[in-house]
Amino acid sequence: MAAMEMDLTVAALVVGLALMGAMSYLERRPRKGLDPSLLPTTPFMFAGALVAILAAVHLLTVLGIQLPKR
Repeated sequence: MAAMEMDLTVAALVVGLALMGAMSYLERRPRKGLDPSLLPTTPFMFAGALVAILAAVHLLTVLGIQLPKR
């Protein structure tokens, strides 16, 4: 069961990072005209970052890493 969770978590991490990278590329490429883009890149970039952060936290939890007690 843990292997399936790891596969899904790694896939979510890759998807989140790919979404952030793709949106970053779309923001930084040179514009051909003054028309605005029909795809809002900033919300998608934040969504990709949120997915990547949550997947990284879940991956660390599945691997058994725990915070020290205070």
